Amino acid sequence: DRDVSTYSFETDDSNEFKFVAIADTRLGSKSQQLAILNDIYRKAQSLGIKNVILCGNISAGLKPITDTESNFIVDTQAQIDYIVNNYPKYEGVKTYFISGKIDDKHISTKKINIGKRIAAERPDMIYLGEDICDISIDRIKMQVMNSKLSKTYTASYRTQQTLDAYRSEDKPDILLYGGLLQMEKYTYRDVNCISVPSVCA
Repeated sequence: DRDVSTYSFETDDSNEFKFVAIADTRLGSKSQQLAILNDIYRKAQSLGIKNVILCGNISAGLKPITDTESNFIVDTQAQIDYIVNNYPKYEGVKTYFISGKIDDKHISTKKINIGKRIAAERPDMIYLGEDICDISIDRIKMQVMNSKLSKTYTASYRTQQTLDAYRSEDKPDILLYGGLLQMEKYTYRDVNCISVPSVCA
């Protein structure tokens, strides 16, 4: 068992908490979609939404030396600099993010936690920890998670596996699941499960 980080949000004057959920921006890879990512933030700002929750894999990660096709930025520090300088920055909108399986390559290979480095240079980006974070919104418990496993033939299988392993008292009310590059929304064991789609090609 690993420590799970926690974070709390407050609701607004209408007792609401509005947010946008995204995953897998993979900045520094040839599949990044920076124009689409900026469009998401513009729309959020225009709707008065101040919170974006990124469910992991903000970076392109590190690829094997034999892989020369995937990333146009291959160095850890260069990816950090690129994200700091190019990740959308919109007045009044903050990004809350966990690292994911791809981001963790920087830790395992270079011993560098890019989430902490990015947050240190971007006050509008709040790092919530590695792979998983429990978020409380008043009495609602939301868990943000990034899959360390690849997707399966059934879109809901990974989230069901995760929830099957939880005791009833440990279940969140909402599960946001990133890393599977697909959209799926359903209820399982009384948990609202959302597999958050990617913002990369």
